[in-house]
Amino acid sequence: MNPQGIQITEDKDIVQHLNDYFSSVFTKEDLSNTPKAESILPDPENSINFDMKFDESDVIKALDTLRVDKAIGPDGLSPRLLKETKEFISYPLFLLLKKSFSESAVPDDWKCANVTPVFKKGNRNLPENYRPVSFTSQISRLFEKITRDSMVHFLEEN
Repeated sequence: MNPQGIQITEDKDIVQHLNDYFSSVFTKEDLSNTPKAESILPDPENSINFDMKFDESDVIKALDTLRVDKAIGPDGLSPRLLKETKEFISYPLFLLLKKSFSESAVPDDWKCANVTPVFKKGNRNLPENYRPVSFTSQISRLFEKITRDSMVHFLEEN
């Protein structure tokens, strides 16, 4: 229902109304007054630098953990396809992920998501009874997993 209480029936209008609602409740954090973090290292001059270390076998392990029942993201790649072709794509993926990390940049496609409203509870006609769920690129999620695992390993060692 729109704010005037009139039921919306056109798909395009429903999508726009949900988008307007989700956008209105999205909060943007004010980063202008963020305090500077103090070093917790005893000697900041001799600090340890993080170098993300991973190889093709880490990519294969990450591909092995993909759940084939998960949704396809905006890249159109299914987790099943990635998992079943891991022997063929692991090295090119390794090169792509390594280049992305070394350049401190990710492709714009990895920043996109398909947003789907998921019903929570209450009246199905009210947008506030839905929550947005983002379906992101499978490759992007793979990169995040490898990055997280590498960082955790580094932190545990140091």
